[in-house]
Amino acid sequence: MRNIQAYFKTENDAESVRASLESIHVENESVERIPTDHHELIEIIIDIFKPESREDEFSPYLVQFDVSETDFEEASNIVKNNRGYIGAK
Repeated sequence: MRNIQAYFKTENDAESVRASLESIHVENESVERIPTDHHELIEIIIDIFKPESREDEFSPYLVQFDVSETDFEEASNIVKNNRGYIGAK
């Protein structure tokens, strides 16, 4: 099993991915809001998800889960197709 940490711009994006991941075998999935006092991580995420306008919602979320090697590529595609970013490990 591989552990994936995927970052999302909004809670809706994160929850959408969690629902989509039900189509493959994942374990230990969780969705968490990234605390705003984690300044270094927030700055990195802001760089990844550059807002298109000042009105853009930005409330970053982390989706973590374990996935088998055989389902890793499909899980990665689900994350990317839902505007997510997989963090390096």
